[in-house]
Amino acid sequence: MRLDAHTHTYRDTLEKWPANLAITGVTHYVAILREADLVLIPRLDEAGAHGIPFHWLDLSKDDPFVDGVEVAGYKLHLRQTAPRGNRPVYATKEDLGPICERAAREHRPLLFHTDGDDPNPSSVPMLAQLCRDFPETTIIAAHMGVYTQERFLTQYQADVFAPMLEHLWRMYLRLVLNTPNLYGDLTKFGMDYPWRAPHHLARFEAFRKVVAELPAPERAALVDKLFLGTDFPHFCKPDEEESACLPDPTVVPASHYGFQAECMAYAFGEVFDEDRMAQNFFRLLPERFQC
Repeated sequence: MRLDAHTHTYRDTLEKWPANLAITGVTHYVAILREADLVLIPRLDEAGAHGIPFHWLDLSKDDPFVDGVEVAGYKLHLRQTAPRGNRPVYATKEDLGPICERAAREHRPLLFHTDGDDPNPSSVPMLAQLCRDFPETTIIAAHMGVYTQERFLTQYQADVFAPMLEHLWRMYLRLVLNTPNLYGDLTKFGMDYPWRAPHHLARFEAFRKVVAELPAPERAALVDKLFLGTDFPHFCKPDEEESACLPDPTVVPASHYGFQAECMAYAFGEVFDEDRMAQNFFRLLPERFQC
């Protein structure tokens, strides 16, 4: 079983998925759908893999939910949310309390796009605090704050950000370990060179070093709280700048997911298992979507 825990699905891309999913070997994928694309839910299995619908909540609305549509979870991207009044929406109890409470009642996880720095609307430490405020709500920190090192208004260059990587991994992985309802996905793990890394293995080398420092029981506990994703289909578009560093952008879906799985196996050894990882993810979903 191969689960892609973070993809984006649109009406104009679903038709292109069968060949790409065949390349990746994906059997199940999380399909993040904006409100206008929720109509695709009955078609998600057409691409040769089983689609798990997540609704991207439009937090600029007073009520971002769409009743009568069955989804497995919710996506929140606070940096791409239109400000309410004079300020953005932040990952805090004050701003997101009702959403966290509803997600807990429905047993649906919240998948947050995660920024790596302060000030920002959503960092791993902020999500850990939100988990403590709402212990019945499951939160997944997408990108773990280490792919997206954007500040809210500025962005670090690769040569400045690289020396911070070990510290950030150490802090973020510890938060995932110590916060029962916090999980992480490593979407685009290591594959955004040359944009935000001095070389394509910079993130993985720092990750592997930090994981190796953990006692064996903690490594085993940590690997059970991490998921892999591709941010697909954005990353397979040959004309995008972030694909230009690869010799053949048509194989990005395969090389990217395969690279992540290889990194995880190298870092965690025999305790990493893709089937187990998928099952860990399914356990976070409503029973209707469990496999």
